[in-house]
Amino acid sequence: MDASKIFSRMEPCNVSGFTSVLLLADILPLILVPLDRRSRVGSLRFSSSHHRFHRYRCAADDHIRSEETMKVVLISFSSRLPLQVMAANGLDTALYRACAQAITNRAGRNDLIAKLAPDVPPVADLFSNDYLSLATNAELRADFLKKLTEQDAIMGSTGSRLLAGNTSVHLALEEQLAAFFRAPTALLFNSGFVANSSVMSTLPLAGDVIVFDELVHASCRDGMATSRAAAIPGALVQFKHNDVDALRQVLMQVMEKNPRVAEGKATVFVVVEALYSMDGDTAPLVEMVNVVKDIIPAEARHFIVDEAHSTGIYGSSGRGLVAQFGLEAEIHTRVHTFGKAMASAGAIVLTAPIVRAYLINYARGFAYTTSLPIHNVLALRCAFDMLEREGDELIAKLHHHCEYFSTALEKRLKPIPPQIMHLVPPGPKSLISPIFPIIVPKESIPLANFLTSKGYNAKAVPYPIVPRGLERIRVCLHSGNTEAELDKFLDCVVEWAAIEEEKLVCA
Repeated sequence: MDASKIFSRMEPCNVSGFTSVLLLADILPLILVPLDRRSRVGSLRFSSSHHRFHRYRCAADDHIRSEETMKVVLISFSSRLPLQVMAANGLDTALYRACAQAITNRAGRNDLIAKLAPDVPPVADLFSNDYLSLATNAELRADFLKKLTEQDAIMGSTGSRLLAGNTSVHLALEEQLAAFFRAPTALLFNSGFVANSSVMSTLPLAGDVIVFDELVHASCRDGMATSRAAAIPGALVQFKHNDVDALRQVLMQVMEKNPRVAEGKATVFVVVEALYSMDGDTAPLVEMVNVVKDIIPAEARHFIVDEAHSTGIYGSSGRGLVAQFGLEAEIHTRVHTFGKAMASAGAIVLTAPIVRAYLINYARGFAYTTSLPIHNVLALRCAFDMLEREGDELIAKLHHHCEYFSTALEKRLKPIPPQIMHLVPPGPKSLISPIFPIIVPKESIPLANFLTSKGYNAKAVPYPIVPRGLERIRVCLHSGNTEAELDKFLDCVVEWAAIEEEKLVCA
């Protein structure tokens, strides 16, 4: 049977050398199908590479063309598809059935079923992580294009940093960023996820303890779970989010249970984020540093801060929250990422020279992946050049919009019943941030759909990404926004809330 007559829809799955992500289609049940050059389907699109988009299209009678020897795509098919038809087409395997059952179970719980929707240019960008609006900055674009013309090789880096991919361009960026962030050394990674997971999986050794905020990113959790420290029960200890007293209690317990720490023979890693992406609150870093210094001996502590969302937002020229508080000498390792305010991709780990050398030799996420392409590195050099020239001005605009929107949002949402919509109160030590979660306790998807119908690229953040009752849409402000755009958006939010309130009255 022709596969094009079976499958109703296909969705792409990006496959990279080091990490792969499966994206879910919207009709259940779902199965995974390997595609080889003999496969035939109806309209099909691939999108390969995180930074360069190569599209492959083929009609029903065309052979699939792919830059990998094997592509795995997620497809959806009619729930009435007979099992024998699946078997006849080689689709009935233990793995495919398990995948289909997992997705079916998730749908049965009304949990999130993720999919990729077409990107539609929004009436105003209020949902991306492009905090400084650099992704559309004409001056940065011109600088980047000029830089490209000055470089002979601008495409692939041609290999791992340990083989052929360690170019002078990569080394120059590391030197530039070490100087910019006022750090001893810097080591470039391909993404924030890989940087965090590499640091957390490589540095903690057997006998060490990892103390972490309960809301740290999944990349940190994945890394620490595979560290040698994790092999010993009780080595991974979380504390209540942004709670300095809870951190103190945990650290005191760690000292009581681990005499090797007191002797300076084991390390306590303390891991937090500077700015948390779901609630938009900042870590009380000064208080946390003081607590760690009070309890853990200097030779036994290592403080790690993930500055993914704070890069470009806080500190002089956007150097981050650690720099804003003047804590560069107290924080042993910082991770800054480039996929948000810096409008690019990759990450930098700022740390001591010996730690950098150790990561180069032992971090799998560094050694076993092709390094960032040269054009990506050049784009980063241009972005940080701009940050040094105009960063403070861009940040001032962003913070002005944040103050304006915070006041207007609180005022406009005050009359709305909290069971329809409400805000998350910031922590007592939190700074103003461009991230504004609007909580929709019942379900956030209808609000996202309503905003999408108004031209916004709105995305719901439902359970299980956040706990039930805390579903939300997450608004992200940018330097390039205007007050008129913010007012118009709030009009739409209030309009939806009025419709929902009327439903409550009529119920």
